Order: sequence, then structure tokens, then C-alpha cells
Amino acid sequence: MTCVIRLSSYALKVTIRIKDVMCKSNRSRTFFLSAFSLAFVISVPSYSVELSNNESFNDLLELSLEDLMNMKVTVASLFEESALDVASSVSVITQEDWNGRGSRRLGKVLEAVPSIHSTTTWGGTETIAIRGYATELSVRGVAFSLDDVPLNSYVYAAVYDKPIIELDFIDRIEMIRGPGSALYGTDAFHGVVSYKLDQQQGNYLKTRTSLGDPLYNQASITSGYKTNNTQINFGLATRKEDHHDLSFDYTDPITGDMHQGSRDQSYENHSAYLTINHGDLDQGKFSFKAFTNNMNASEFQGIGTQFFQALPNSFDIESTSLAAEGDLTGNDSDFALTSLSYEQNTVNDVIVKAQVYYWESHQEWDYDSTNYPQSLTTLSGFTLPCKSSQDSPNPNPIYCPHTIYKSADEDRLGGSIHIKQKAKSINTQWVVGSGYDRQSVNDSRVERIDTSGFTSQFYDNPYQGDSRNIKHLFFQAKTGFFNDRLNLVYGLRWDDYSDVGSHTSPRLSTIYKLSDQWSTKLMYGHAFRAPTAIESQGSGTTIIANNNIAPEIIDTYEWSLNHSTKHHQTEFVIFASEWDDAIALVPSGQGTSNIYQNVNENKSWGLELTHNHYFDQLHVTFNSSYVQNENTTDSVDYEAFPTLMANLGLSYSFSAIPAKIALWQRAMWNYTQADPTANFEPEDARDYYRTDLHYEHQVKQSITLFSDISNLLDRDNTLPSYYGSEEGLPDYSRQISLGIEVKWL
Repeated sequence: MTCVIRLSSYALKVTIRIKDVMCKSNRSRTFFLSAFSLAFVISVPSYSVELSNNESFNDLLELSLEDLMNMKVTVASLFEESALDVASSVSVITQEDWNGRGSRRLGKVLEAVPSIHSTTTWGGTETIAIRGYATELSVRGVAFSLDDVPLNSYVYAAVYDKPIIELDFIDRIEMIRGPGSALYGTDAFHGVVSYKLDQQQGNYLKTRTSLGDPLYNQASITSGYKTNNTQINFGLATRKEDHHDLSFDYTDPITGDMHQGSRDQSYENHSAYLTINHGDLDQGKFSFKAFTNNMNASEFQGIGTQFFQALPNSFDIESTSLAAEGDLTGNDSDFALTSLSYEQNTVNDVIVKAQVYYWESHQEWDYDSTNYPQSLTTLSGFTLPCKSSQDSPNPNPIYCPHTIYKSADEDRLGGSIHIKQKAKSINTQWVVGSGYDRQSVNDSRVERIDTSGFTSQFYDNPYQGDSRNIKHLFFQAKTGFFNDRLNLVYGLRWDDYSDVGSHTSPRLSTIYKLSDQWSTKLMYGHAFRAPTAIESQGSGTTIIANNNIAPEIIDTYEWSLNHSTKHHQTEFVIFASEWDDAIALVPSGQGTSNIYQNVNENKSWGLELTHNHYFDQLHVTFNSSYVQNENTTDSVDYEAFPTLMANLGLSYSFSAIPAKIALWQRAMWNYTQADPTANFEPEDARDYYRTDLHYEHQVKQSITLFSDISNLLDRDNTLPSYYGSEEGLPDYSRQISLGIEVKWL
């Protein structure tokens, strides 16, 4: 890899060549990225201007509330509309917003959205639970996309293989909390997260660097170059976080004594992106995008107790925390994406957009199971010792000390075409579309190596070499009545799957403007999630295949009341959902193995309140939620999701100096330390309070210094574990970082 950077007062030249790149995981797996070569010249006039007054500082740092209310989103309609006009519960979070709160990863970013809870899981990835239903499968109900390219995988329907999307590359994140299958098909079950790459117009260069304690370092460079009718944007970024040393408690499975372990929770991430846009909408616009990411993580949450529900039926054990102090996982993931699109405004303002994309990924987990018991005793009193590999070539890997390595190489390609129009003659905007996707698993293996280095088990997963083909058609429209005081939104999508058949997802909503300041929405949405490869085909002897498993479905009803003026905006939402044929991992009844089945029916309802208010120098933002959710089949609440959450943000811009200080307070009440399992009932977690402080000072128009303190009061908070880890997951202690941002505009 060659990287040459030359900087003068008027030009920046960046040349990057990547050829024959081969990335090796720590298990000698190989992953090949497509080679590409980039070279471009960015003309950047260099200057430095002292601020003349604080007004210019405020203009540079944040958008006004009026701008925020009118910010256009496409995630819920494919037309550019304000968040208040779309027929879904939509939130928009900008880069200025998450930088102003010191957010490093998506979970912290989404704290600005009500009814969202996030925590880390295997190998440093994050689970996003929306409006309740917090389980180990929470990661499988959210559709993720990057500039309209779907990111969800086939094996897990999640983003384990792309756990970090570099936030410095993202202009904004648009989110639907609620069903989105009418537009996006499967995976858009509980919600949708849409990343929008930063494609700022013109010539610019921005660098952002920060250092912190515990060990944290981050650096990024983003730039843009415009010539004639072509805009090029480019970015490089790296970040590393280390040495957290988070202690956790567990019960010894043999003696029943309580002990303590520790997780370092370290990760390192490297990213790059390139976008090239040529032309305009009237003459035709071509867009090319490339994105690549590599992440290595270690000592995050392990497999907990979730997979050992059947063991107490066979063995005399005091707990199912078999991993003990080694309840740890690591992650090595590589991801590369390219897409090409063409868009043009044709006759009668009919806009046609076509897109093709391709991505490939390699993901490998390692599970530290070296602290498993050396022997287990059955309920009948027979002791099963772990013998050496030479004496017992086929030891039972479930209870013998070993390390597990799991890998998956996947790719996904697809194409779509959308045709849309704002037909003024019938006061209707409509869009029709069709597309094709193919998801493939090229390689997927499981390897268990005992403490002597002997491979006790090695097998290819049954879905290796398998693929899923998806065809879809959809129609969406919005019609206005009574001078647009009443709008009706309607549509449906048909998906045909090569393995599970077809499904139709409808939506219907009304938006009524009570006055210039008040509006109300009544919304209905239907969503489904097709079973993943591992859910339908299993994995070795630990998870049995279920070829009869069906998609799970959910119906959601929402009512909202909105009030907005020039200086404030308020949204109040009531929602209710019914989730049927829910997929869950349960004991199979065949020894110690498990199986995914359609076993549960669930209900959830709740209230959400969001408020923003701008005073002269003070910006107040607030959101809160109250959520009740239940597994109605077993009459069990989803207690790992907080019943009540609230977030308060205060941001004050000084009048005498070009500086801003911001305070963010997050609170959560009434939740348990873990997701309950058949043999493990977790205790209630203490109330969660975390205070974050952000300060930034613009020393010149092009230079801003900033500092962040997360968990200012250093509270001992606990997050729920969705894999049944005892005592939950300890949240980070106090984190401090200092940084500088330099812009050449």
C-alpha cells in the first residue's frame, strides 16, 4: 500500500494504490479485497481568518431549529421530505449533533432517538433494541444501509461483519423506529438505520484528531474537489480504544461460588471511502461509491448462559456460566463495498434512478472457552472427564476446555430501479420500483481447539456455498386533499425469496394539519423478517436445522401529535405492535443441542416524547420513552429493555468568546441485568445515570479545539446482557479525550 500526501498553500495531492491486498486473520484465514487505484488533485486555498463576532461561530457550529425541522430525509418515502411530513416515526441525527455529544459509535449516536437501547455484544459489535423486545436476536430486526446499499448479511441478518461505520465519513443518520418492510423488505422489522455519506460540495479539506484516557486515539481526513460538473469526496480514518479493564461476576458451575473476571474491551478500526458524482439531475447524474473497513476487537462479552439452557437437564451443575472468567469474544472483520447509480429527471418531471452494487465481507469470531470445567457429572452420578486428545479423539466439546473459531465469508450483489414523480395535476407523489438481490455464503467454518493445541472439532457449516435470491416490486404514493391539509400515504411491497416463498408488506397512513403549527399522524405498518441461514440450516451439532421455520411478522400502529414554531418543536407518539411467529433459540430436546423455532407471540406499546427549544444562546433537547412489552405466549416481560428512558441535552454558546459547552444526561429505569433464559432469572439493575460533558473553542475560523468527558461522575452503571451473562455488562467508567479539528474551506 502506497500513500503519498503533498501539501502546499494551494494544492493537496493524494495518491493511494492498493494492489493484491491479502488480509490474514489470526486463524490464518485469508480474505481478498478487490484491488483499486485512486489518484486525484484537490485545489484548496489556504487561509486563516480571525472571528469577528460570535455570530459567525454559531453559524459554523450548528443548524438552527428551523433548519433542523426542514431537514430533508428520504429513508421513509424515497422523496425528500421533512421529518415532520413523512408517514413514519423518523429521526435525523447530524454529524454536528453526535460530535457535540462526544459520540464515538452508533449506540451513543442513537441516544438522541426515543425508545432506543444499545449495548455491546460479541466481538465488539452492538445490538440495537427498538421499542422493547430486547433479546439476543435484537440485532436481526434492524435494516442497515449505506447510501441506499443494504448491509445486512445472510448468515445472521445483522452487521457483525461491519460493526463500525466511521462516523467522520457520515453526514447524517436517518432512522425509522418501526416497520419499514413496505420499502425495504426483510430485516426492516423493528426499524431502519440509513447512513448518508458526507458528500459536501466544493473544495475543502478537514482533519479531526483526538486522544484520550483510557487509551483512545482517533484521526481522520476528509476532503472534496469540484471541477466542472464533477464532485469527488474522499476520506481516511483510524481509531483505537483500549485498556478498559471492566470486571464482571460469575458463579462457578461446579462449586456455586461467586468469582470475578475482567474484560479489556479493546478494538482498532480502519476505514476509507470515495465518492464521485458527475452531471446533474436534468442532464443525468452518475454516482460511484467505494467504502472499505477493517476492525479487530478483543475481550468483549462472551456467550454467557444463553446456549446452555438444556445442560441442567443432563448435568449436576450450579450454573450455566461455563466460560467462567473466560467469557470473552474477539472479532476480526473486513468489508469492501462498491456501487454505481444513474439518476435523471425526464419528461413531466418523472425521475428515474438505477443502481447496482456489490460487497463482500470476511468475519471471524474467537470464543475463549478455555475455562470450561475439566469434568462434569450427570444427574445419574456418572462423571465425564475431559481426557487428552490422544486418549479421546472425539471429546465432547461442550464442556471440555477449548477455544472456538467461527468464520463466514459472504458477498451480496443487487440492482434496483426506481421511477418517481410529483404529479401536481392529481396532487400526488408516487414511486414504483423493482429490484434483485443475491446473498451468498462462500465459506463458513467452525473449529474447536483444545488447550494442548489439538483440533477436537472442525466442520463446514451446512449453509456454506448456499445463496438466497430475492426479487421485489413495490409501489408507494402520497395524495393531498383540502389544499394539502390532509395527506394519505399508501403502498405495498412484494418480495419473492428463493428459499422461503413470497411475502407482501402494506402500509397506510394519514397526516392531518390541524393548523400552521399543529399536525397529527395516524400510521399502520406491516413488516416481516425471513429466517437467516443459521436459523433455517443450523450449525454443526450445537444448533439443529429447521427447514420448516417461517418468517416472523409484526404489525405496528402509531399515532403522533406534532407542534412546531420558529423556536421549538415537540412530537408525542403512542405506538402498539403485535409480533407473531417470533423466532427464538430454544432447547431441541435432543441432548444438549438447540434449535431456532417460531415459538412466541409478543406485544409492545409505549409513549414517546421529543422536544427541541432554541433560546438566544441556549439549545435544549429532550426525549423520553415509556415502553411495556411482553412475550404473551409465556406471559414473560422483556425485562432487559428499560421501561423508562430519558435524555436531556443542554448546549450553551457564549457571547463573549467563540466557544460552546454542552451537557448530556442519560437515564434509564426499571430493567434487569440480563435477558432471562430458561434456567437463569437475572436481578434488577440499579438505575442508570450517565453525564457527558463537551466543550469546544474556535481559535480561528479554520481551527476548533474540543474536549469530551463521558460518564463525568464516574458512576458504576450496568447494561443488560442479551446473552444472559450474570450481573449484566459493566458500562464504561469515566473517559476523557481532547481533540482538534482543522478545516480548509
